[in-house]
Amino acid sequence: MKKWLMWLLIVLALVILLVAVYFIITRNTTVGNEITNFEECIDAGNPAMESYPRQCRDPISDKTFTEVIENNFEVCDCSADMYNCDDFENQNNAQECFEFCMTDVGRDVHGLDNDGDGSVCEGLN
Repeated sequence: MKKWLMWLLIVLALVILLVAVYFIITRNTTVGNEITNFEECIDAGNPAMESYPRQCRDPISDKTFTEVIENNFEVCDCSADMYNCDDFENQNNAQECFEFCMTDVGRDVHGLDNDGDGSVCEGLN
């Protein structure tokens, strides 16, 4: 009878161990723990990719999240089409405005990149 009890305890311990391992492995795949942004991805222990802005990939959902960079200054106003190349001192200033608006609102608000190559006001020095 003692051997039977010993085997029962061993089987019970193995079942408990397997259940614990299962929950540890699947803890990030439960509905309540879905990663929805860069900060949550980093907090979950995933590494940040060396890029600017930084990115983090969640291997469980296979989604990539990009760090939101908050600028403390505004290079130019991106609320409406209000600049032409002639409004800038040089090409670098126009390029900064273009890149700022691309980051801020996601499009060439001012129409500075006529040929769509990413380089704006190429006639300015």
